[in-house]
Amino acid sequence: MDRTIVHMDLDTFFVSCERLLHSELKGMPLIIGGHSDRGVVASCSYEARYFGVRSAMPIKWHYNCVRRQKYCVAIWNCIAISRKS
Repeated sequence: MDRTIVHMDLDTFFVSCERLLHSELKGMPLIIGGHSDRGVVASCSYEARYFGVRSAMPIKWHYNCVRRQKYCVAIWNCIAISRKS
């Protein structure tokens, strides 16, 4: 029996869902995650990665940077959007 291994990069899945609904976000640095004290970055765009943002990092670090420097668009709690897509 032949086996096939498929690797899919789903790090930007939530970003893609959000950009499908809001085309104005295309090309912008985008962070998606929860905004509680224990929240993490669920997904980030490749543009946001340029600024050092990575998936699974504490959102608190980046939330403060976003508010102070305004280089990224942050979207909180978009799980319902991905269920529609």
